[in-house]
Amino acid sequence: MLELNIFHDVLKSMQRIHRVSSGELSVVQSAILFEISRLHHPSMQEVAFAVDMDITTFSRQMGTLEKKGLVKKVPYENDRRISIVSLTEEGQKKSDQINQNILRQLEQMMGSMNEFEREIISRSLLAFEEKIRRD
Repeated sequence: MLELNIFHDVLKSMQRIHRVSSGELSVVQSAILFEISRLHHPSMQEVAFAVDMDITTFSRQMGTLEKKGLVKKVPYENDRRISIVSLTEEGQKKSDQINQNILRQLEQMMGSMNEFEREIISRSLLAFEEKIRRD
């Protein structure tokens, strides 16, 4: 039961950090910007998979981000049915700003920890994330 409580408490805290850091964007839209910036010339399907979203819902979110001038999509030259997505200059600025906000929040949270404690948390989270990805 303790692990379940920890899971939910950490999840809520991380979601709060992401929500506050995203400003006027939703957490989902922020995650989409992050994945587009992380992947190399991704297709719509690749980004939808990365954010664990069905393509219909993802397409609506992309439409909103396009209207805000944060992303653009172009047909893939070898197969026009596939759209390649990228961040606009404004989208890259917004993504960088959100990432800096998140890092600042995490730094504040971990500010009172010594280097050893921070290293333990970082390594543990990395190992946990790798385990989740494999399962």
